Amino acid sequence: MSNKSAVMEVMSRQRGKLLGRVAMGALPFPVLTKIFGSQAWAEGLFLGIFAGLLDQWIMLTGIRVTQSYYVSPGKGLLRFKLFTLLRLINATAFIFLVIRLKDLTGGLVMGFLLIHIIFIVVLITLTRRKDGVKKGE
Repeated sequence: MSNKSAVMEVMSRQRGKLLGRVAMGALPFPVLTKIFGSQAWAEGLFLGIFAGLLDQWIMLTGIRVTQSYYVSPGKGLLRFKLFTLLRLINATAFIFLVIRLKDLTGGLVMGFLLIHIIFIVVLITLTRRKDGVKKGE
């Protein structure tokens, strides 16, 4: 199985597992920030993580839905454009949230970036496990 098809299978079929692992990987950061840091940063991290998870959920749902249209690519392209529009709306709302909540800006941006970094790490881990790649190869 090629690496590209393994990534697509993990992203479409294991969507819940993927997002769950990403959320659990990011959860300690706002908690530890609240305990040892500032309240504003913890709230910003939590909101940024939530916005990032919403963005990833839209992306993974779009991949799963558009994969079912491989027979009629025209309909699949329309669905893909719809989910791209939804992601654009989500990104616009996130930008307005960052502008509106000036005290939480640092945490919002860091939470959003953190969730995407964790997503990439989890996706690589699940894909390698799916391909049967052993540790150290």
